[in-house]
Amino acid sequence: MKLSIYKFLLLVPFFVATTTVQSQSQQKMSLSLEKAVEMGIKSSKILHSSKAKIDVAEAKTRETDANNLPSLTFQGGYTRLSAVEPFTFTPPGTTTKLVLSEPVLDNFVLQLSLQQPVFTGFRLSSASQMAEYNAQATKVESLKDKYEVALAVKNAYWNLYKASELRKVNNENVAQIKAHLKDIQSLQQGGLATYNDVLKVQVQLSDAQYRQIDATNMVQPRASELE
Repeated sequence: MKLSIYKFLLLVPFFVATTTVQSQSQQKMSLSLEKAVEMGIKSSKILHSSKAKIDVAEAKTRETDANNLPSLTFQGGYTRLSAVEPFTFTPPGTTTKLVLSEPVLDNFVLQLSLQQPVFTGFRLSSASQMAEYNAQATKVESLKDKYEVALAVKNAYWNLYKASELRKVNNENVAQIKAHLKDIQSLQQGGLATYNDVLKVQVQLSDAQYRQIDATNMVQPRASELE
């Protein structure tokens, strides 16, 4: 009877550890995977740089396309001349001056011009195509960067999740072995267990505490990957 009770108590920590793993694996992290990916994409410096490159490439495309369009220019000018006497003429035999022309003091110049490229040796069309190809390539590169950032965030998320779950399991396991040690010590005092039995559980506790420290130390580096 004593041996059966002792064997049962030795098996308790392992049953508890298994149950703990199953129950904790069903829990959800407070930060969902989708939210973590969304935040990672928004804060990514790589994607911000990719967005700036796309803006520059699209601006270049609009610029080259505009060179193929007609250009309409309007110019105007105004000049104020110095005051001069009107041009007069005095017919022979008279003293009367005839005004032939009044001075024009205000001079306005208006010019409207329209230019349309007819044939430039395909220079403009080639420039437009190159700008368009460059813009498309920039967008493809940005999309690739986005997928890579999302994948990196997912890996970091699951690494942190596994590290957190492992820490929980080890914390629970240490607590259960401590309680188990107290039970074995009580059995020893009642003559139902030997000192060697107590020593074995103490070794189990020491090993579990070592794994607990190791699991705890793994959480912070995994959390840093998501910062």
